Order: sequence, then structure tokens, then C-alpha cells
Amino acid sequence: MRERLTKILSEKTCLIFDFDGTLVDSMDFWNVYTASRPNIECFYKYMKGIYDEDIKPIPGGLQFLEFCRGMGKRCFIATATRLSVCMSAVKRGGFDGYIEKSYCCDDFGVKKTQGFYKKVALDIGAEVKDCVVFEDNTKWARAAHGDGFSIVGVYERHNRDFEGLREFSLAVIKSYDPLVVL
Repeated sequence: MRERLTKILSEKTCLIFDFDGTLVDSMDFWNVYTASRPNIECFYKYMKGIYDEDIKPIPGGLQFLEFCRGMGKRCFIATATRLSVCMSAVKRGGFDGYIEKSYCCDDFGVKKTQGFYKKVALDIGAEVKDCVVFEDNTKWARAAHGDGFSIVGVYERHNRDFEGLREFSLAVIKSYDPLVVL
């Protein structure tokens, strides 16, 4: 599987990373939202403070981005979370030094299952065949895969359908630190 990841990285020019659960460990907080379904605007106000101070990068993720950029890859963040809420964690985590641009679903007025990753590829001037999506959410990864993207699944302990993610991912990363490819 490590060979597959190496092959993917050698062939693709654009790497598009989901943020929550893929680069930062924030899913404990998002599970609170999923379980209780409070008003999203109120929850975003709450989460802004969490992103400002509490959200931590997934160990090794920043080093992996640094490695990818060192290979000459264009790296992007594509998240469902509003950038006004999560950008403080992007900057505080040091990701902005390796990410060319960050996108959220609101930028295009779509959900991740509605061609979001295709819209990102179009905006960055890349063809889908030249991109790989790093995603921890099986549903969102499946939508991107259906749109023609290569997928690298990222293990996230809250994903109850991790085996489903493995089914169509070209490679699966269990850990960035050390890089553990399943």
C-alpha cells in the first residue's frame, strides 16, 4: 500500500485535503453537533473559539504537507467548515505555509456531496485526473470518487464506515506520524 501512495504522489500534481479529521483532530467537537443538532449559527460561534485555541493538528500532518510541497505538489484545503470559523486553526497549526488556498462549501453554495471537489479543481485550474483528495469521511470521499477523483482515505477514529472508505481508496493513511499506510 505504501507503494500505491508513492505512485499516487508521483503522478498527481494537486493534493486536496479535507480539514476536520484529516489534518486536525476536531471530530469530538463535531460529534457534539451531530448528536444534539443545535442551531448551526450558534454552534459556529461556539466552534470559532474552539478553533482559535483548542483544535490541534493531527500528528505528522504538517510534516506530510511539507514533504508534499517539497515534491512540488500544489496543496489545498477543502472543508465543509466555514473558513471564518476554522482559519485560525489553519494558521495556528502552520498549514498556511504549505497550502496554496483554502476552500469551504459556502464558497460555491454546495455541499460536499454536490460536486464540491470538482468546483475546487476547476477554481485551481486543474483537471480531476491530476488531483487526489485526502478525506476521512466515507460519504464525502465516495462523492468525490464518483466525480472521478482518486482518493486517499485518512483513518479517523469516529468514522463508523471506515471499511467502506477503504473499498474505493487507492491508499489509506492510518497515521501521518509515523506515516502508516494500510
